[in-house]
Amino acid sequence: MTAPIVSDDDFDDFINVRALKMAVKLQLLMQRRALRPARLQLQEWRILLSLARHGDQHLRAITERAALDPAHASRTAARLLKRGLILRSQDRADKRRHVLSLTPAGIAMVEEIWPTAQGITQEFRALFSDREFQDFKSLLDRSIGLADQLLAQTEPNVQG
Repeated sequence: MTAPIVSDDDFDDFINVRALKMAVKLQLLMQRRALRPARLQLQEWRILLSLARHGDQHLRAITERAALDPAHASRTAARLLKRGLILRSQDRADKRRHVLSLTPAGIAMVEEIWPTAQGITQEFRALFSDREFQDFKSLLDRSIGLADQLLAQTEPNVQG
């Protein structure tokens, strides 16, 4: 048997795995508890939530705020349009662009799911004191900020 390429200590410090595990587990909880009963996919929820939080906006703004892949977001928005959860209208300032907004059915969907989403957050928040929770959020925000800086320094993958 060959020796491991990566030591246990090095792997334990590899933040990607921990962050990914946490994100995947939170997504699974959301899917199982809130989204599946509402027949909603995670990407659809992220678009609805962005519209609920920021109001009417262009799909590009939604993809940036919700950290969605633009190609997936476009297909996801099309499904939400078909289900009658969002509307697409021409941007008055720029006729070449479209603005997305929640319909009454979309608002009702967010209102239905939001308490369950908050409940999941509260379960995790209960693990921490108030100070620890604020520190945890601050550490996450700093990490996200660094990731944004590092991504800005690299070229996006060019396919074709």
